[in-house]
Amino acid sequence: MNIDNDVAADPDIEAERLERRDFPRLINEKIKVSIFISEKNVQLFDVKLLNVSRDGLLINCKAALPISKKVSLTFMLSGNNLRAKGRVLWGYEQGENQYSYGINISKWSDDREKDTFNKFVDELQFQAFVSDRREISRRKKTGKTHSRDKRGSDRRSSKKIFLKCVRYNRFKNLEKNKNYHYFKEQQSGSKNRIILNGKSMINLASNNYLGLSDHPVLKEAAIKAIEKYGLGSGGSRILCGTMDLHNELERKLADFIGGEDAIVYSTGYSTNVGLLSALLNKNDIALADETCHASIFDGLLLSGTNIVPYKHNSIKSLERRLNAIKDDRSILIITEGIFSMEGDLSNLNEIYAVAKKYNTALMVDDAHATCVLGETGAGSAEHFNLKGKIDITVGTLSKAFGVVGGFVVGNSNLIHFLKHTSKAFLFTTSLPLPVTASLIAAVDLVKNDKTLRTNLWKNVNTVANGLKEMGFNLGKSASPITTVILGDQIHTFKMTEMLEKDGIFVSAVIYPAVKINQTLIRVSVMATHTEDDIRYFLDRIKKAGKKLKLI
Repeated sequence: MNIDNDVAADPDIEAERLERRDFPRLINEKIKVSIFISEKNVQLFDVKLLNVSRDGLLINCKAALPISKKVSLTFMLSGNNLRAKGRVLWGYEQGENQYSYGINISKWSDDREKDTFNKFVDELQFQAFVSDRREISRRKKTGKTHSRDKRGSDRRSSKKIFLKCVRYNRFKNLEKNKNYHYFKEQQSGSKNRIILNGKSMINLASNNYLGLSDHPVLKEAAIKAIEKYGLGSGGSRILCGTMDLHNELERKLADFIGGEDAIVYSTGYSTNVGLLSALLNKNDIALADETCHASIFDGLLLSGTNIVPYKHNSIKSLERRLNAIKDDRSILIITEGIFSMEGDLSNLNEIYAVAKKYNTALMVDDAHATCVLGETGAGSAEHFNLKGKIDITVGTLSKAFGVVGGFVVGNSNLIHFLKHTSKAFLFTTSLPLPVTASLIAAVDLVKNDKTLRTNLWKNVNTVANGLKEMGFNLGKSASPITTVILGDQIHTFKMTEMLEKDGIFVSAVIYPAVKINQTLIRVSVMATHTEDDIRYFLDRIKKAGKKLKLI
């Protein structure tokens, strides 16, 4: 298998094509296939073929390969050299200098070689199946078990609907090899320092940008609300779950963001789903930035509307999509204030001008910009001097506000419509009263105390400037979400692991959350981080970057 930087491969190939259940298991040692990996005419040996299918292969090797690397493949079968092109789709570290990779096959040199390879795979699958049955029978007699036997047993005993769950093993190998970096258990609140698995860590993974989740003013408001109201409201807003605090919160949010009225949902995710599924239908068109949050696209899919993505932050792409619409259907342009993964700002002033030019409605998801951008913290519209001019502003109460929930701010007709038609609002219990009370306190605090944002941006700039000076690629990050783009899943996990050992908690972001060659660690800076926190982080990431030869 020869690595070739000039090989053309399909950039949109889906990693799911290489799921292990599609491969025969190579337990028959008589089956031999020679594979070679080379880069710049240097061969890397000790490559072991684990599994193979018509679409791709799984290998073990001692070389760290870049994820998304375009490759050329040479298979030696019965004296014939079969040549194909492909790409490294995923990989993980098995142990020291031992790696496993999934590689797709996207194109063969000619159909004859493709047919020869496919016949080989079919024969291999049959042989592996027969050998596998004999091996399982032998293990049953001897009483020796194997994880493969357990998976087979699970598949046979599981009801059909759960087979996809049994087969889903994308992260199981990472968990097995202690390379799993998700669902980390914390034993403390979301502060600048947390307790993670019993260890004190600097927290650089939280969206609690202003540190409000632990603010004494919010906690006092919640305690007083518990004493007066108890906990839950006991019903949905439309029937018996609307309390005076809910209405007060909505009035304050509308005034803070700059709109006639507001509606509050239980989560940020349900806000986008509830809004879009109610507002749009099959006769409408939604032009959404291709990197918008999953909740936006889920809401659009649920609405049945016509979804037209445009290139990320591209005004030219947006106008091309608009010009291609020839009929007179209703159009909604959707963007974000700060994009959640890349941390870059929307070109909102230009997008607003386009929306005005074509007389289309504009929606901005300000989940990561609310309380962060603008003179008073009102978000991206205020940052671009457009406060009160955006048709629909969506925000979350779960990030900078430090609690939980989501909201929509717009004209009174829109909010009245949503309160009577949005299923995500109508058919769920309203926010608990302690939560609502603490959010009211949070709105007042953000609006009146500028020192929170001042401290936040001081820390953000210190971290960003320090990382840039070291030579790290931060992409277009211009927000409290500082993205350190490493471009490789293995390096991303290694960097995360090294920082964690040094007492620093960051987020590893891999495909499909970002493009396959844009894997990164996501550093979320908070107003409550101290100078010592930041100095220590910059020192440790510099050492890790040099050790991994990234800077």
